[in-house]
Order: sequence, then structure tokens, then C-alpha cells
Amino acid sequence: MNTDGSVDLLMEEHTEARVVRICSRTLLNQDLLDQLRDSLLRFAESGNGRLILDFAAVEYISSACIGLLVTLRKRLRQRGRAFQPPFRWRDLLAVFPGADDALEAIRQGGRDPLLLCGVRREIIEIIQVC
Repeated sequence: MNTDGSVDLLMEEHTEARVVRICSRTLLNQDLLDQLRDSLLRFAESGNGRLILDFAAVEYISSACIGLLVTLRKRLRQRGRAFQPPFRWRDLLAVFPGADDALEAIRQGGRDPLLLCGVRREIIEIIQVC
């Protein structure tokens, strides 16, 4: 979190996708989630590109954050109809060790519009349970 209370995001543009590094340690605070939601949904509405969220700095998330990820994925799919990723029941979200791995998955034909990377095992377990 920045000293002004806003969520800290770093964005990198790649040919394959936009990589967004979330620099906040926790995504529990509703104000931070609202800011994150607004930023990410603006991107989803404005472009047909793919999005890679880097969670390497994030230690904790709330269930509301998981809901945001599901909503974001749905919006990206609607916007970029060509994606049509395969249905995954257990693994709702595509998770990779790092941004380079996620970019390589896209280059190899991966069809997901939203990819996560750098996600701690504890957070992956929470996502899978939800």
C-alpha cells in the first residue's frame, strides 16, 4: 500500500499480455480491493488483451478478492470472445510460477484471458477451496 492508502500496481506491457504486479502485502481491506477492482475492470473493458496478475508480494487475500478474480476473468472472456478457455472445475484460474512462465504459456497457445503468477501456496489452496 502506498503512504496515501492506495493500492500499488506496476504495469508492464508485452506483446502477449499486460503484466500487473500487485505490490500490496494484503488484499483484505475493502478500500484497496475497490481500487484494484476499478483499475483492473477498466483494463478489461478497454482492451481485448490478456492480463497476467503477479501476486509475488501478496501474503493474504480475502474471499472478496477471489470474487474479484472470477469477475475479472468473466469480463475478459466476454470482451475477447476468441479466448474461450477450456472449462476448469478444480483449477478455476490459471496459475504459473512467474510472469515469464505465464507469457510462455500464452506463446504456446494457452487460451486463458487471465493468468496469475507468483501466488503463494496458501493462497492457491484458498482459491481451490472456494
